[in-house]
Amino acid sequence: MMNMFRNLFMVFTGGLFLAGCALPADPPIEDTLGPVLAGASQQLVVNQDPPAKTKPDEPKKPTPEELEAAEDAKMERRIRAMAHYAAGVAHRERGEGKEGENCFHFFIKDVQALSRE
Repeated sequence: MMNMFRNLFMVFTGGLFLAGCALPADPPIEDTLGPVLAGASQQLVVNQDPPAKTKPDEPKKPTPEELEAAEDAKMERRIRAMAHYAAGVAHRERGEGKEGENCFHFFIKDVQALSRE
């Protein structure tokens, strides 16, 4: 009984395979794209000049003052994030759930801003 099902399966699979291979071939390009290709051959434009190679602009190195200002701003954001977290914990301990959620929300925004840097 099992051999019969296996044989039927093989016949069915072979039939599908042969039917898939027996599809008609694609029509020639001239039949499908003939009008488009005919119009394009009259309007061909060739750029024979190679593209000019330009050097990319060198990134500007920040001055020591700019580096210090950027580090101070980053430290300020970290301090603000810690303060929001501490305020959220304090509000939650006092039973002020809504205010605590707002502080945690600002903490998460601060952390996300720090992670983008």
